[in-house]
Amino acid sequence: GRAKQAFSGPKDVPLEVDIDAVDVGMGLLEVREGDRLDLTPKVGTDWTWCISEGGKRQGWVVSSMVAEVALVLRPPSELGLDLALYPGEQVDVMLRHYSGWTLCKKIADGDREEVHWLPDAILSDHPKNGMLKKPRLVLDGLHRLAEDAKTLEKFFYKLRTKHPGAGESEELRESLYKQVLALIEEYNKICAVVHKQAAEEKG
Repeated sequence: GRAKQAFSGPKDVPLEVDIDAVDVGMGLLEVREGDRLDLTPKVGTDWTWCISEGGKRQGWVVSSMVAEVALVLRPPSELGLDLALYPGEQVDVMLRHYSGWTLCKKIADGDREEVHWLPDAILSDHPKNGMLKKPRLVLDGLHRLAEDAKTLEKFFYKLRTKHPGAGESEELRESLYKQVLALIEEYNKICAVVHKQAAEEKG
């Protein structure tokens, strides 16, 4: 991975980040923009445990300030994807999804950002993630599902307590209905992945 921006300690922690979510006593890691790092995100928080290149320093860094870096191993064209990416290129990993696809960002000419979904099969992964990759991705999916459920709960609370007008009430109900359907669909996808993994392990 790499540091996307400099981080020097508590004064650089954004207000929306819960500093109590990690054991600060273990240390915050001071990094400079561009530093190469070994990353281990803490699921459910805004923090990532980072080890400096060479392993001499380690500590917590705000997750938004670092990026996992993956190498493109095979041209996307082999899988029928018309993308200007070639073996050996590096991309920033924005999200590894349990479905087997990864959201990546590439800095193109003129600092223009290109964001693409790429199959895991053509991207490198850290060796230590091998055994834990599938459970980690499912856990990430469940965490996002929980966050979506919290948002949904806020809508329900507003509907119960704010007494919106007829037009606004109908709009809220329609929005709630769509979000519930989306949550159910995401939950079913996660269950399907878990069942598939369990079957593979038994087989």
